[in-house]
Amino acid sequence: MADFFSVKKVGDIAVAEILKQEITMYETDKVKEEFMGILEKESKDIVINFKNLDFISSLVLAATVYLLKLTKEKGGKLKFCELKNKVKEIFEITNLDKVFEIYPTESAALAAFHEKQP
Repeated sequence: MADFFSVKKVGDIAVAEILKQEITMYETDKVKEEFMGILEKESKDIVINFKNLDFISSLVLAATVYLLKLTKEKGGKLKFCELKNKVKEIFEITNLDKVFEIYPTESAALAAFHEKQP
């Protein structure tokens, strides 16, 4: 059962929309487990849409780094989009905005998969 993500496929890319407004530190392991299912069953290239998320805890933030590691190990790419200002600010304060590819819209994140890499 999908508790945290609603997943759709756009071509070969899985778009996982976060369903909750807040993910607590107690839910971190479940988020990782659900994400691994997306990575295994849907696609190695994933966009996570944050449009519903109002708050992200430090443990969940750390989990995003773990998710990036898993994705890279599978030879895939992970992109984020539609972060609300408060969530985006947390990524900026922690300098994780330099680690992750963050896009203003889902369509921009999807388009970035088709751009040539330097």
